[in-house]
Amino acid sequence: MKYKIDPAKFSTFLTSCGRFDLLGETIISFQRHFEVDRILVAEDSEDSAAAEQFAQAYPVADVRVNLPKLGQMRSIDAHYAMLSTPYVVHLEDDWGFTRSIDLDAVTRFLEARPDIAVVCIAHRIYDPRFSKGARQETFEGIDYLVWDTDAHPKWFSYSFNPSVARMSLWREVGPFAKFVTEENLSLFLKQRGMRIAMVVPGIADHIGDDRHAHDPFQPKRAKTFLARLQRSIAKRLPFKRNDQQSG
Repeated sequence: MKYKIDPAKFSTFLTSCGRFDLLGETIISFQRHFEVDRILVAEDSEDSAAAEQFAQAYPVADVRVNLPKLGQMRSIDAHYAMLSTPYVVHLEDDWGFTRSIDLDAVTRFLEARPDIAVVCIAHRIYDPRFSKGARQETFEGIDYLVWDTDAHPKWFSYSFNPSVARMSLWREVGPFAKFVTEENLSLFLKQRGMRIAMVVPGIADHIGDDRHAHDPFQPKRAKTFLARLQRSIAKRLPFKRNDQQSG
């Protein structure tokens, strides 16, 4: 059965960047399992014509085009600032949803666990090397993996995969762009003793592995052995917040 999303409790928000075919698949599959009045889409491709055409085909999508391009983190900040609900259902443009979930039960789990920064309702298969860093818990009939803060030097304390989060967290520690990367945001929250919970099994499959959307505001991906080695070493160094970045 479809889960009806209460617009007074949840804002449904989605980041996108020019992959309108994948975006359409994401929205169609989401609506197959959730009844939602509006999905706020932050479109970072600067393609206003394609975005307008898409919005006409998908009336549930309130597409806002970033002009100029903002990149993922600043785009999230700009649109989160418009939201007034206590929770956000955060989506991305490359997931195929396979079932619904009781989002009210997820929020009750969040409120029972102030140490959990975000509940990922869909996620990629995690690296089995880190499986010992997660504990399985059940709350109101929903199974979760809850990650230890030392499961990985930087990850498993925040993720922008499809998730449910408290808006109060963003209002407290945001804007997210001052952390530059999702990885640094995760480390910051890890240092505060916060962690990720993942619904298992997830409610969506990733459909965009071969369609990476380049973000010019993010560090380039490591391609050579030396670059990957430097990145691995950096992950084990403490992250020092640069207050100048928040200006």
